[in-house]
This record gives sequence, structure tokens and C-alpha cells, in this order.
Amino acid sequence: MKTRRRQLIILLFLIACNQPSKKGEDEILENKAYDARKSGNYRLSISYYTELIEKDSLTGKYFFGRAYSSSMLQRDSEAIRDYLKAAQLHYKQGSCYYNLGLLNAFVNDSVALVYFQAALKTYPHRGDIKKQYSECIKRIRLKQVIKNE
Repeated sequence: MKTRRRQLIILLFLIACNQPSKKGEDEILENKAYDARKSGNYRLSISYYTELIEKDSLTGKYFFGRAYSSSMLQRDSEAIRDYLKAAQLHYKQGSCYYNLGLLNAFVNDSVALVYFQAALKTYPHRGDIKKQYSECIKRIRLKQVIKNE
């Protein structure tokens, strides 16, 4: 009886060892998503990131990657949604806010200004954020001057 039990335990162990790990599969998929994004295949990248998000909706990196790919395809509303989710999940919040500012600049400078301010809290010394922030203020002031004329 002990021999049979031992054999069953060994068999189960061997079966478990031969199964690809879920983590390994996710890492492969994550690498595919990243490679597709880096090579400019944004549609494929979005597809991979979407699959990853369906498996794990609490990983901000996936939302950030999909947001970037969406923004490169000028799918701004999708990118905004995903950058907000990535920031909510505390993934690269400063970068999320900066990108949200860029997506809203010219379209809604008041909203963009709020995001640039949030990005500056994370990255107070970044010149590109400071520049976008000041340009945004200039556009808002110019609109006010034109409105008051």
C-alpha cells in the first residue's frame, strides 16, 4: 500500500513538473507585448496587453504598455483610460500624468494643466514637463485674452 501511495505521489510530482507554469506563460506573453510595442506593431502589442490584463487586471505595467500603444495609434480615449488605470495602480504615476497631460494638451488645456502639475510633483526637475506646463499656461492665458476682447 505504501509503495502504491509513493508511486502516486511521484507520478503527480512528475506531472506537475511537466506543466508549463502560469507565470512562465505570462512572462512570454509580456515579452511578446513589449517586443511588438518596441518594433512599432502597436495593434499586436495592444492585443497582447489586453490578454495579459484579462489574466491579471491589477498589474499597472500592462495598462501602461497598452496605453502607450493606443496613443501611438491615436486612440486617445483608450490611452487616457489605460493611463488613468495604471496611475491608479501606482505604476509610473508621474509618467502617466505627463502622458495624460500631453493627450489633453490643445484639446483641453485646463485638464492638461492639472496632469502636468501632478507629473511635476513626481518629477519636479524635468525640463520637458516644465516646458509643457508653461506652454499650457500660455495657451490658457491667450484664450482668456481673446475671449475678453
